[in-house]
Amino acid sequence: MGCLYTARTDNTPEPRLIGSDAPKVARVGDVVILPCRIEPPADVSSKTVEWQRPDLEPPTVYLRQDGREKTTYQNHRYKHRTHLFTSEELRQGNIALKLFKVELKDQGEYKCWLSDPDLSTLVRLRVAEKSPTPPPPE
Repeated sequence: MGCLYTARTDNTPEPRLIGSDAPKVARVGDVVILPCRIEPPADVSSKTVEWQRPDLEPPTVYLRQDGREKTTYQNHRYKHRTHLFTSEELRQGNIALKLFKVELKDQGEYKCWLSDPDLSTLVRLRVAEKSPTPPPPE
């Protein structure tokens, strides 16, 4: 009885998601981009893309399915504060998340997930207090 296995014969690298090894840092009120892209670049515009905070319930921060943003299962803390880049960027494999009006409670670990192939990566976000406004010159 022999073993049955399949191997890639076209020498193309296995697809993977690339996030950020170092935490992203933002200040309260900022817009921050949480990086996530597929390598080698591929069109992901028709794929399901989900960003999650595993420590929240529900964990969904952003969901794109069937070519449209879906907010039904989105955590209420992220409503109207998240967005992906343009369709052209999605066709090039960029699924970075824009997070608007950053809050202290946004600090944490985010999971970027892509369907077909089933891939994910983690991105950490650190949030700092907003710098105090310096007093006006006298």
